[in-house]
Formats: sequence, structure tokens, C-alpha cells
Amino acid sequence: MILKVEKLDHQARGIAFHNNKPVFINNALVDEVVDVKIINENKKIITAGVEKYIELSNKRINSKCPFYQNCGGCDLFHISYEDELEYKENKIKEIMSKYANINNIKIKKILGINLENYRNKATFHVNKKVGYYSKKSNEIIDIDKCLIVNDKINKILNKLKNIDLSNIYEIVVKSSINIENSMIVLKSNYDLDNDYYVEKLSDIVDTILIYKEKKYNIIYGNGFIFEKLKDYKFKISADSFFQVNTKVCEILYDKVLEYLEPNNNDKILDLYCGTGTIGIYVSKYVKEVKGIEINKDAVKDANEN
Repeated sequence: MILKVEKLDHQARGIAFHNNKPVFINNALVDEVVDVKIINENKKIITAGVEKYIELSNKRINSKCPFYQNCGGCDLFHISYEDELEYKENKIKEIMSKYANINNIKIKKILGINLENYRNKATFHVNKKVGYYSKKSNEIIDIDKCLIVNDKINKILNKLKNIDLSNIYEIVVKSSINIENSMIVLKSNYDLDNDYYVEKLSDIVDTILIYKEKKYNIIYGNGFIFEKLKDYKFKISADSFFQVNTKVCEILYDKVLEYLEPNNNDKILDLYCGTGTIGIYVSKYVKEVKGIEINKDAVKDANEN
């Protein structure tokens, strides 16, 4: 079908219409005319991929990533960072209008930070190859460098590509930005040769864990890493949440402090506190902080932090 894109959805897919049915199109921008091929269709929607661009948007840019057309890791590398921030602002307005019936809201300027190699965590899938899923299926895209993860993660990825990953279905890598610390979690449904992975990976990471039957087994190192935000150092375990963009995390927490206008008599309740990062970040300005969290590993880390 040849369609014209009318708007973007909340996953940055183009939306067009065919017989009054919405068609969600990967990697398509507003006002583009595209020849598409249907990937999936049900009674309510159609998902499709672009076979050919007939008319391009003047906002489209060439992605720096050679894997972008096929890789499912990113959605917005075909627009400029300025346009990405505008898209996100409009997304907030649409959500507030649709779900809260609040219209014509004013949004303060988004505090963006235009960084490549910003992510401190990556999840790679494994099936004969190691990489990310494709945009259209669970086929694995064999990448040798990801532009959005930090350099250490890319080095670890290339190390992984040269070892035996049989019986492993997923690998999580965490690597600190401000402290030289990194972690690998190998996920498997089988018993693995622990000594083999220690031998092959211990020269490039600080700790290695095996995840099997919903349990973590530390086979090298202490099972956690550290990251530093301003004056504070935080412990991060394999299952603990930490903001994936460390630089933006500091900007975010400074903004929390600004809006909080804290004084030394305040008592702070930090809901869904994770490893306690926000509560600890503001703690020296207030009388007391109490964190609430359901993840036991995160609570343990938060108390130690």
C-alpha cells in the first residue's frame, strides 16, 4: 500500500490510515509518503514496514548507526535531537489530553543532553549470534558497536562475540561511567561451565553472575558494582534499578532539589526508591528520609548506600 503518514505514535512509529484502520509504520515521519508491506493485521490495527520512501520529510536525517534500519534497539535516530525533544514534548501533551482531559498545557523547556554512548546498561540477546532483536522480529542483529552504550560495554560485547555462548539466551551488561566498574549477567536454563566464563571474561569485568531458575549465582567478584553521583557513591546489584543515563540522572536529581526547596526540618518520603539514589541525594538538606521499595535486593542496596 502507498500511504501518507499523518502523525507519530508514542513509540515514534508513523501513523497512517487504510480503510479507516490505523497503520503503524516503523521508521516513518509525518508527511512522508511511503510504500509499505504489512507485517501484522488484526481487527483494529495494522503494523507495517517501509518498502520504499516516495516522499521524504525535510526533518529526516541520515542515521550515524549502520545497523539502524534493521536493529530494534533505537527508534529516533532518523530525526535530529532537537526534533526528538519536540516530539517528546508533544507526546506529554497528548497523554495529558487523552488520559487526564487536560488541554493547552505549558511545558517547561526539556533539559536535554545530546550524548552518544550514554547508556550504562545493555541487554543483549543470544541465539548463535549476540546482539539486539530486529525491528520486525526476534531475529538477532549481529552488531559490533552500539552508539548509545558506553565504550566499556562495546568492548565487552566484542569480547562476548569471540567466546562460546551455547545455552545462554540473554546477557545483561552494566558499566559505570564515573567509576571503573562493570558487571556481566549470563542468563541460561542450563548448567554452565563457570570456570570457562571466569577464564574468558574476568580480565574485562569486575563481577560475573549466572541467572538460572530466577536466582543469581555469583561466579566471579562480589556481585555488584558502584557508581558515583556528585558526592555520593552507590552500590548497584544485578537486579537493582539505576538510571541508565548517568549524566542526565545528575541533572534530574538537581532539578528535584530545586523543586523541593528543602529545609532541615523536612521529612522526605521517597516512594519506589530503588537503591535509594534520590533520597540519599537530597538527604543532607533535610531532617529525615524514608524510602519505600518492594524489591528486596534494592532495599538491601539502599540501606547499605
